[in-house]
Amino acid sequence: MRDRLEMTTIEAIVADSRFQLRAWIGARAPIARTAAGHAYLAGVPATGPEGLLTQLRRSHGAALGSISSSIDRSLRSGDSKGFCVELGDWRAAVNDVAVPVVLDEARQSVLTLACGGPPQILTRRKLEELGRQMVAVGIAAGIEIEKMFVRKA
Repeated sequence: MRDRLEMTTIEAIVADSRFQLRAWIGARAPIARTAAGHAYLAGVPATGPEGLLTQLRRSHGAALGSISSSIDRSLRSGDSKGFCVELGDWRAAVNDVAVPVVLDEARQSVLTLACGGPPQILTRRKLEELGRQMVAVGIAAGIEIEKMFVRKA
């Protein structure tokens, strides 16, 4: 869930307690440097992320070059594959993949579903495989969550 320039974890499952990825409820991660943040950007309307991208550019100043190319790469991947992959961009010991979970047709309410872990386990190939599977889960989750909040006339 987006909170200013960060994504906040609202649910977490830790498969291996030896690996800690700040995977607790309330944990925060930067939109600009994570697959979850990039998937959020990919999920909002085409006109929506510009204001947020402008804020991110102002916030990151000198580091913007590498961050912008990472975001651009992820947005292209989100458009073509439906998921975003980051390989150690935020933390060298973490690779992650995420998909947008769109809750309404206007794309005003967007969450993300993300999976992260150590690079020796979550290789690019494994992340791509997970990403393809997560796309279907993200779409189904969005539909089910939307049903919970839509009032029947």
